[in-house]
Amino acid sequence: RLCMPVGNFLIVPLVQWALEHMRGGRPGLLAQVGVTACIFTVWLPFSASLVPPVCSLPVGELEDELKEKLPQPRDGGLPPTHVTYQRGV
Repeated sequence: RLCMPVGNFLIVPLVQWALEHMRGGRPGLLAQVGVTACIFTVWLPFSASLVPPVCSLPVGELEDELKEKLPQPRDGGLPPTHVTYQRGV
Protein backbone atom coordinates (compact mmCIF):
# COMPACT_ATOMS: atom_id res chain seq x y z
CA ARG A 1 0.00 0.00 0.00
CA LEU A 2 2.99 2.22 0.35
CA CYS A 3 3.46 2.18 -3.43
CA MET A 4 0.03 3.67 -4.18
CA PRO A 5 0.85 7.33 -3.37
CA VAL A 6 4.22 7.15 -5.17
CA GLY A 7 2.53 7.75 -8.52
CA ASN A 8 0.90 10.99 -7.48
CA PHE A 9 3.56 12.36 -5.16
CA LEU A 10 6.73 11.37 -7.02
CA ILE A 11 6.08 10.35 -10.60
CA VAL A 12 3.70 13.19 -11.55
CA PRO A 13 6.02 15.95 -10.23
CA LEU A 14 9.02 14.33 -11.97
CA VAL A 15 7.16 14.14 -15.29
CA GLN A 16 5.98 17.74 -14.87
CA TRP A 17 9.55 18.84 -14.12
CA ALA A 18 10.81 17.01 -17.22
CA LEU A 19 8.10 18.60 -19.39
CA GLU A 20 8.96 22.02 -18.01
CA HIS A 21 12.64 21.65 -18.91
CA MET A 22 12.00 20.08 -22.32
CA ARG A 23 9.56 22.75 -23.47
CA GLY A 24 11.19 25.68 -21.72
CA GLY A 25 8.01 26.69 -19.91
CA ARG A 26 5.53 25.47 -17.42
CA PRO A 27 3.07 22.90 -18.80
CA GLY A 28 -0.55 23.94 -18.96
CA LEU A 29 -3.41 22.67 -16.86
CA LEU A 30 -4.47 20.21 -19.55
CA ALA A 31 -1.01 18.61 -19.54
CA GLN A 32 -1.04 18.36 -15.74
CA VAL A 33 -4.48 16.75 -15.72
CA GLY A 34 -3.45 14.40 -18.52
CA VAL A 35 -0.29 13.26 -16.71
CA THR A 36 -2.24 12.73 -13.47
CA ALA A 37 -4.95 10.75 -15.30
CA CYS A 38 -2.33 8.56 -17.00
CA ILE A 39 -0.59 7.87 -13.69
CA PHE A 40 -3.91 6.94 -12.07
CA THR A 41 -4.78 4.68 -15.01
CA VAL A 42 -1.46 2.83 -15.02
CA TRP A 43 0.11 3.17 -11.57
CA LEU A 44 -2.88 2.50 -9.31
CA PRO A 45 -3.71 -0.96 -10.76
CA PHE A 46 0.00 -1.84 -10.87
CA SER A 47 0.61 -0.90 -7.25
CA ALA A 48 -2.55 -2.71 -6.13
CA SER A 49 -1.37 -5.86 -7.88
CA LEU A 50 1.93 -5.97 -5.98
CA VAL A 51 0.27 -7.43 -2.88
CA PRO A 52 -2.15 -10.31 -3.45
CA PRO A 53 -5.68 -9.61 -2.16
CA VAL A 54 -5.92 -12.89 -0.25
CA CYS A 55 -5.53 -13.07 3.54
CA SER A 56 -5.76 -15.75 6.20
CA LEU A 57 -7.43 -15.36 9.58
CA PRO A 58 -7.61 -17.73 12.57
CA VAL A 59 -11.13 -19.08 13.19
CA GLY A 60 -10.93 -17.89 16.81
CA GLU A 61 -10.90 -14.26 15.64
CA LEU A 62 -14.13 -14.58 13.65
CA GLU A 63 -17.43 -13.24 14.93
CA ASP A 64 -19.82 -15.83 16.35
CA GLU A 65 -22.28 -15.64 13.45
CA LEU A 66 -19.49 -16.32 10.96
CA LYS A 67 -18.18 -19.25 13.03
CA GLU A 68 -21.65 -20.81 12.85
CA LYS A 69 -21.62 -20.62 9.04
CA LEU A 70 -18.38 -22.59 8.72
CA PRO A 71 -18.86 -26.09 7.31
CA GLN A 72 -18.72 -28.79 9.97
CA PRO A 73 -16.11 -31.54 9.57
CA ARG A 74 -17.37 -34.90 8.29
CA ASP A 75 -16.28 -38.39 9.25
CA GLY A 76 -14.44 -37.28 12.40
CA GLY A 77 -12.28 -34.74 10.60
CA LEU A 78 -10.72 -31.78 12.33
CA PRO A 79 -12.48 -28.41 12.30
CA PRO A 80 -10.82 -25.64 10.31
CA THR A 81 -8.24 -23.55 12.17
CA HIS A 82 -7.91 -20.74 9.60
CA VAL A 83 -10.12 -19.20 6.95
CA THR A 84 -8.92 -17.57 3.75
CA TYR A 85 -10.72 -14.54 2.33
CA GLN A 86 -10.29 -11.95 -0.38
CA ARG A 87 -9.90 -8.46 0.92
CA GLY A 88 -10.72 -5.43 -1.15
CA VAL A 89 -8.19 -3.03 -2.60
